[in-house]
Amino acid sequence: MRPWLKRALGLICAALTVCIAGCTPSIYTKGVGVGRDYPDDVLPVYKDAVVFEYESDDDEEFELSAGTQARFSKVVGFYEDFFEDEGIVPTVEEDDEEYCAEGVYKGYSFELTVGEPRGQWEEKLYKTVIEIVIEISGEPEVTATPEPTTEPTAEPTPETTQAVDLTGVINLLIRSTWFLQSTTVDGQQTSAMPVSLEFYTDKTGYATYNYQTTSPENAHFSWDVTASAILIYWTGGVSQAVDYTVSEGTLEISYSLDNSQYVEVYSWDAPAIAAGNNLYGAWMVGSGMFTGTMACSFWPDGTGWFWWVNSDGSDTDLRITWYEKSAQTIVFEDEENIFEYQYACDGQYMALADDTDQFDFVRAGGAELNGEWQFSHSLDSQGNEVAASKWGVRFNADGTGYTYALDDAGSATNQLSLVWYINNDGGLTLVEDGQYTTTFWHHVQGEWMMLRDPNESTAYNANWMKRVG
Repeated sequence: MRPWLKRALGLICAALTVCIAGCTPSIYTKGVGVGRDYPDDVLPVYKDAVVFEYESDDDEEFELSAGTQARFSKVVGFYEDFFEDEGIVPTVEEDDEEYCAEGVYKGYSFELTVGEPRGQWEEKLYKTVIEIVIEISGEPEVTATPEPTTEPTAEPTPETTQAVDLTGVINLLIRSTWFLQSTTVDGQQTSAMPVSLEFYTDKTGYATYNYQTTSPENAHFSWDVTASAILIYWTGGVSQAVDYTVSEGTLEISYSLDNSQYVEVYSWDAPAIAAGNNLYGAWMVGSGMFTGTMACSFWPDGTGWFWWVNSDGSDTDLRITWYEKSAQTIVFEDEENIFEYQYACDGQYMALADDTDQFDFVRAGGAELNGEWQFSHSLDSQGNEVAASKWGVRFNADGTGYTYALDDAGSATNQLSLVWYINNDGGLTLVEDGQYTTTFWHHVQGEWMMLRDPNESTAYNANWMKRVG
């Protein structure tokens, strides 16, 4: 049965279930998973996608449908990168709304379709839907490097045929933000500039200097990895290959530049500022004449927010980048302004002072979240509104609560129990139904709360929630 027909029947069955049960089918929120026999190395399921339909037939045929909140272009890019990395040359048909790829790989034929969601629950919960059909095939593979037509003269040695499994290396690279700890030039240790690197699962990355973005053109990169080198392709067109060793918590890279040999050691550990004077997280002015009129947030990737009320009653809300200029000085800036303050912080209280004023902050440890919030809108990095699923959340003062989906009429559905807390990095961690964990960087401004996914790679999506109770 073709996947579109099976999916149509599935939608009809799901609709009947909804009419009877009166709530969102759990297959669309929790998924049904895939079997252990699914050949993930032939065609992987997109990361974070919810598999809501899955069938297999004696390890010979596999069919699934999955949905994700990722954009259409991002999902297509994920599979195009996979084909390129594996040397697969599929037959592709695509337009602005659908991407179809067919091919043969590792003895299986596959059909991949990426498109818009269809049906009531798909449209409510997903931005993109993926359909995959895989079955045993006797057809030859079409790869970027075709097999030779002549017989080999000798059997290759095991050393030349054994593939290097880089899964463990990739998992280590993408696990966290890497902070530069030391730099050695021609064997002599020099002072390490504040630099951090992030590697993402879609083979893009981000570098920050002084823990702030100095130039978007230079900060973004794409990457790949071999057994001996990390290959980095900067957006400006410059490519770089660095030798590396990586382990649990330590990344060492070496390269040549201007006839000198550089060795840089990175660590998962946050910069020294987090060890004692931990600025990470959200802060609010808690005393003095500015009480309740100023708030700020500092996040581990060197970004944050700064908000204050002006004398005329209007307010200013800035997205900032920040870095520690010295042990007592912090600098943050937006596109038009640069602010420099002397600061003191003991992890719970923080004081910022310039030549004229001092602002005494207290850590916003979560009390500002108490109550009920509902999704209002989502903005991309250019301030344009983007489509997103509507939902709500209730934060209780004891760290419990619940989340729910909102239908078109604004009614709450699919309620899940919630445990929430502010984590060590100042982020907001939600644990839904005892098993689904999500972390956000958050910023509260009066009746509004901004939530940002720290795992978002190249796009900056700000999801705005409004307090309703």
